[in-house]
Amino acid sequence: MIAAVFVKPFGVAKARLGDRLSAERRAHLGMAIAARTLSTAADAGADVVVVVTADAAVARWAANLGFGAARDPGNGLNAAATFAHSRSVEMKMTCVLLHADLPVISRSDMVAFFTAARHGPAIAPSYDGGTSAISAPRDITFSYGEASFSRHLAQMPRATVVVRPGLALDLDTSQDLDRALAHPGGNWLRLAIGE
Repeated sequence: MIAAVFVKPFGVAKARLGDRLSAERRAHLGMAIAARTLSTAADAGADVVVVVTADAAVARWAANLGFGAARDPGNGLNAAATFAHSRSVEMKMTCVLLHADLPVISRSDMVAFFTAARHGPAIAPSYDGGTSAISAPRDITFSYGEASFSRHLAQMPRATVVVRPGLALDLDTSQDLDRALAHPGGNWLRLAIGE
């Protein structure tokens, strides 16, 4: 099984937290959450964990952590997902596409998703109606953005829906950060944001 984790350039990551954190803190937070998501995927049993990014600096960062990187086409998340998914189909491996910004992800959350994905298509919704993790059939058309969970699920009606707190909470806004800080698994974030 391949876990392909989408990672944006850290210099532009978490822009919606600009009212709360400096650019430097946002970059640090983005790196910390992405590193945690990658290591959790590896610890949960993925055979290969790879960062999917269009940014050379992110690819170097991933290599320094011991993870591979695949350069996506640079045309947005849908193109990156299509690229990673197509490569896994060519390799005849199950692929789980994950967002990097899962601040309270736990090993048990990831194991639950990987277990479902080993038995067929699986999808995990985020609290805001997005898609935080997906293991999709060959013929899916990726459609990230607002309400993407519903659009993806409509294309894979027999998918297992995995609802777990660590997969549901992705970090984009100050409200998301407050939710993560209030979660028992989010205590580590205080150090990452300098509190």
